[in-house]
Amino acid sequence: MVVFDAAEQGFRYSLLFCLSATVGMATGIIWLVVDRRYARRRWWLRRVGPYLWLGCLATILSVGLGKSLHDQRQLADALRKGEYEIVEGEVVDFVPMPYDGGARESFVVGGHRYDYSDWEATAGFNNTQSHGGPIRQGVRVRIADVGGEIARLEIARRDLR
Repeated sequence: MVVFDAAEQGFRYSLLFCLSATVGMATGIIWLVVDRRYARRRWWLRRVGPYLWLGCLATILSVGLGKSLHDQRQLADALRKGEYEIVEGEVVDFVPMPYDGGARESFVVGGHRYDYSDWEATAGFNNTQSHGGPIRQGVRVRIADVGGEIARLEIARRDLR
């Protein structure tokens, strides 16, 4: 059973990223308006600060969103074109990520090592066991591997819980 497919996931982190940047932009605009309205002294940081804040956020939003969209499209295209390696077998050497992070979850299948974290934005699979992910020791999986990333993950029905 397919539990993850990058081509069908859409842009998982783009919405969260956009919302975060929008909140930051709104903060910068409020800062700009309040500062202009109530400021008594005008020194360079007060004049330039809000613009620097907004400029940095706009840059981060543009670059981050662009990278997220590019990574997602790259994995989806590789899946559509069949440019991936199939890795299948039983999950061994499984090391779960602690709930609060601090380490990456990892496992080995067919001699290929995979590691990932919920705390990293990636277009590939990264749902850890501590946050409801399906990977466990001994589970039989089939992975579409694109450059070491899990672009598609299938788990044998008998192993799903």
